[in-house]
Amino acid sequence: MLIRTKIKSFLHLFSFAIFLVAITTSAQSKSLYVNHKYKLHAFAFLPKSDITGIVYPNEKVKVLYYEEDLSRKKTTIQFKIKTRSGLEGFIPSKYLQKKHPRVPKSKIAYERFTAKNYYVAASVLNVRKKPSLTAEILYSLPQDHKVNILKYSSKDDFIAGHTAKWAYISDHKKVRGWVFSYYLASSPKHDVEKEDKKQKQKKGEEKFVKLDKLTLYQLPIALSQQQGKLKKNAKVKIVKVNPRYETLEGIRSQWVYIERIGKPKQKGWVFGGFLKDSKKKQKKDKVFGLPIKKGQFKVTSKYGMRYLFKKRKFHTGLDLYGFKRQQTFIYAVADGKVIVCRRVGNYGKLTVIQHDNGLVTYYAHQSVLFIREGAIVEKGESIGKVGSTGKSTGPHLHFEVRNGYGKKHFNPQTFLKIP
Repeated sequence: MLIRTKIKSFLHLFSFAIFLVAITTSAQSKSLYVNHKYKLHAFAFLPKSDITGIVYPNEKVKVLYYEEDLSRKKTTIQFKIKTRSGLEGFIPSKYLQKKHPRVPKSKIAYERFTAKNYYVAASVLNVRKKPSLTAEILYSLPQDHKVNILKYSSKDDFIAGHTAKWAYISDHKKVRGWVFSYYLASSPKHDVEKEDKKQKQKKGEEKFVKLDKLTLYQLPIALSQQQGKLKKNAKVKIVKVNPRYETLEGIRSQWVYIERIGKPKQKGWVFGGFLKDSKKKQKKDKVFGLPIKKGQFKVTSKYGMRYLFKKRKFHTGLDLYGFKRQQTFIYAVADGKVIVCRRVGNYGKLTVIQHDNGLVTYYAHQSVLFIREGAIVEKGESIGKVGSTGKSTGPHLHFEVRNGYGKKHFNPQTFLKIP
């Protein structure tokens, strides 16, 4: 009986693999065409997410990767594509095909697309060369400045207690670069800055530059005239301290007038929050505990792009293999309320916990569920055991972090201190 069950399980996985290969083969071919007019979305399976643009029949596109909706029993796939003009976004697989559809232009209803406007929701927002808080600052935008989002970063970031993706933006002055999307709002007169912990600067202190390149300004304001740049880890001395505090990208600090120690000699105003006490790399604080106890697991698949049957797929979570297999206990990573605790599509036996910081955590493929929906759990409380239910090739915990049930997913390693 056991052998028959294993054979049946193997055949099920094998048939699914053949199906997946078949559906992705055409999408990975050199000639891929759109067969239906469609509004591309910035995020997969979120119909109300930002529309990045419109594609029309006959357009030739390149597939970057695909995502699956594991909450459904029937596999649903959306592809992230890139057009010849550089437009990127998600589209259902049914709107793509290998052969040229050759739809007459007279039957295509073209329309003028206007990108959604966003407004800077902080006193000053830095536009950076790369999607990173340590990247070089290209420009600084004032509050309520209007911009358009061209695309989002594939990975997210965690800054000053806020999780969001980086957005590549443009404005009417053709300013382009990366900004942390948390500090953008859909309407003007919206302020997201809060009284964060102050970083007090002291005259006479010696510090090091935190960014790849740090701009020196003539006055203690990011919109004043530039006076050169300092490279990362350059040693400086604080000569003056502006008493006024300002918040830039979640860092509340003061502007300081510095002079470089060494050659060449450079002087100017910089934001104190972009300086650090030592050359050592500063680690970000993690907000969650571990879903499996330290020393009882290993990471078998990380968040991000991975290859499945030689095809590029985006893995929306973190796979943890428990050394005790089905006897490995799973724990809540923080206090919260259980909003889902049942079988959910390819996730199998799934627990979803809503936390006070607005994030939710997923615990999928469990063999046993210890709690019920509506229960209040504490950090470190046992909620189930590792299993292989749903779409799984073996016993493991699939762990996800999102900003709501079925909403945007983030890199779990941003929040977990993996040993």
